Amino acid sequence: MENQAQIDYLKKQIELAIKGLFTRRNNNKTKAFVFQISITILSSISTIILGLNIPELKEFTRITALIISTLITIFSGIDAFFNHKRLWTTYADTLNAMYSLRFDLEYTLLRGEPITNENLDNFKNRYQAILDTSNEKWMKLRNNDCIQE
Repeated sequence: MENQAQIDYLKKQIELAIKGLFTRRNNNKTKAFVFQISITILSSISTIILGLNIPELKEFTRITALIISTLITIFSGIDAFFNHKRLWTTYADTLNAMYSLRFDLEYTLLRGEPITNENLDNFKNRYQAILDTSNEKWMKLRNNDCIQE
């Protein structure tokens, strides 16, 4: 094939994108879970501590509940700023689009028919459109964070 180098390059770029997106998706999924479960557990502990009615530990329970409430505020602020759940879903959508592109390219290659430069450009344009859409979602997310401050 006269355009084999271009095909190999596009396949390599798709694989690199998939690998990076897979990692970012999983990292943000984990962070979203950790922040949400930490906030939930700390809130429950704080409620229990505030409900304790032990006169000898009154000052200790008050200070402990105050510290836990402060941690909840900090974790909530970090979670709201980075918005790992939204990043997780954005990267998951982008990853699925890359899987689809990879499948379509591989299927086309397996048919054994020569891929024209026009077809190859269509795959390249689709690849770029997937990245552009992901970047737009990321920028929108970051801009919304800045506006809310």
